[in-house]
Amino acid sequence: MFLMDKLQLLLCFHCHQPLGNFDWVFEESYQRSYQPLLQTISQHPRLKFSLHYSGLLYDWLASHQPDYLALLKKLVKRGQIELLSGGYYEPDFSLIPFEDKIGQLELLNNFIKQNFGRPPLGAILPGRACEAQLPKIFKKLALEYTLIDEDYFPQSSFLAPARPSFFTTEWEGETLFVFPIKRQLSESLGHQAPEELIASLKRINQAQPGSLIVLVTDAEKYNSPDYLTALFSLFAANTAWLDLTTFSLLLEEPSPFGLVYLPLDPKSHNFLMGCPAANNLHKKMLEVSSQLKTAAAAKSLFGKHEREQEISKARCHLYQGQGGTAYGKGIHHNHLRQAAYEQLILAGLELDKIKHGNRPFVELTVSDLDKDGQAEVVLANNVLSLYLSPKTGACFELDYKPKAVNLLSTLTLDPAPKSVCSFVDQLLPDDGRPYAFLPNRKTGEVGLRLEKTGQVNGQQIKLQKSLTLLANQSIVAIEYELSGELDGLSLGIEFNFNLKFVEPLPVVKLVDEAEGFTVLLELNQVAALTTYPVETVAHDGAKIYQGVKLLFCWQLAGTHWPLKINLRIE
Repeated sequence: MFLMDKLQLLLCFHCHQPLGNFDWVFEESYQRSYQPLLQTISQHPRLKFSLHYSGLLYDWLASHQPDYLALLKKLVKRGQIELLSGGYYEPDFSLIPFEDKIGQLELLNNFIKQNFGRPPLGAILPGRACEAQLPKIFKKLALEYTLIDEDYFPQSSFLAPARPSFFTTEWEGETLFVFPIKRQLSESLGHQAPEELIASLKRINQAQPGSLIVLVTDAEKYNSPDYLTALFSLFAANTAWLDLTTFSLLLEEPSPFGLVYLPLDPKSHNFLMGCPAANNLHKKMLEVSSQLKTAAAAKSLFGKHEREQEISKARCHLYQGQGGTAYGKGIHHNHLRQAAYEQLILAGLELDKIKHGNRPFVELTVSDLDKDGQAEVVLANNVLSLYLSPKTGACFELDYKPKAVNLLSTLTLDPAPKSVCSFVDQLLPDDGRPYAFLPNRKTGEVGLRLEKTGQVNGQQIKLQKSLTLLANQSIVAIEYELSGELDGLSLGIEFNFNLKFVEPLPVVKLVDEAEGFTVLLELNQVAALTTYPVETVAHDGAKIYQGVKLLFCWQLAGTHWPLKINLRIE
């Protein structure tokens, strides 16, 4: 019930760990933050709170700390805690397809209903930003409200209520309650002394009696129960003018201020524009989602049950691979980026089973994967997928399917996170012209031929290279042919791997000790080899190892010069 003379405080704690984070981080966050938070809440039964947990954290708690979930269920049952839904794997909703938005929300809705006895009435999304389609999506799932940062609300006089309140928004006739989050006050929690927060809230209510204030704070900020104990004790001591409530209680008698249309948040898409590494990952996710949608819509007369199981597995991997951290600032963390690739590759493996069964295969696809208006080429078999850009003549992704790893998931900061490719030719000037390309399909074999000409030291030089992939083999065969007046020129070929360099020429060996496989580079021409660590710098100045760069160099002579390289994984 809305009490006109009291300040209505809706305090929501957000609890989340990203896909790929280390288990010790989960455990440390539990001991330092999640467990003290819930214990402190249980000691103040008259105070009400809202909590949001991502599905990934629910999964970890269920397997590592089941007693915690039992206490959470008890507090939900007695009406002290309201659980908010969201995307199960915490995706950035502005970056995933419409059907996946519904699927991610539905997954967490069902988990909350099955484990805590009541369905959620609202959801909070990463970034606390708005999506125009949210009212329609939420209506499908019986969700009534969401929380949006106040910065997204238009600052105009006709939208200025006499006291802080909440609103409705609409899309194609469907409505949704939206609660503005006091961003600056939320950010001060955990840093500002509890007495100062209480004083700030009291000033708001004295100026505008009956105000409604929404605060959202990350639970991981609170590394000691002392702050929360002091804060909750002050809440309890000020109930004469302060009422901690929940969204569902408030909406029993809803009184929104009015209708509002909120602007879309372009930050995520702008980040993709300036960060090729995140853009490549995002476009791979969209491609997997599109393939899954096609597979799910196809009819099958035989093996229907097995097909549905594979679709379900693929969807689960896709949803995990949509976790938003790796598509934003987390992109420069190797373990977070690789975890997203792993799930997307696993989703692709399930789709391979639907399409090819357990039979060896090869396939070649030409499409605009990164949506820049120019074609990319994918050579794939049941072991490898090779992503090639005729624009640069390089390979920007190499998936080793038995281990679900992208061997080229390395990046530099130049100045934004930028993917580092392999098969990069260093001879012809970079004049912006793409390579001419010719895809080749044969029985049990696919390939791509790339060709480019240019002036080097006043001489016309032609560079041709072919990449070939055979069915059921973990070998990429690369052949070069250079022609023209080559005397005095040198050719460099650059490889970048998310691996550890072990042995130099004549056969270069790189290993993944954790996964237990080796990458071999075999050359038929002796080369000079230089290696460099590929590193980025974290926010605290620490270096983050991304992988190793290999630069092979050959001195050229004559008018025709061939080269063969085999890349083999074992």
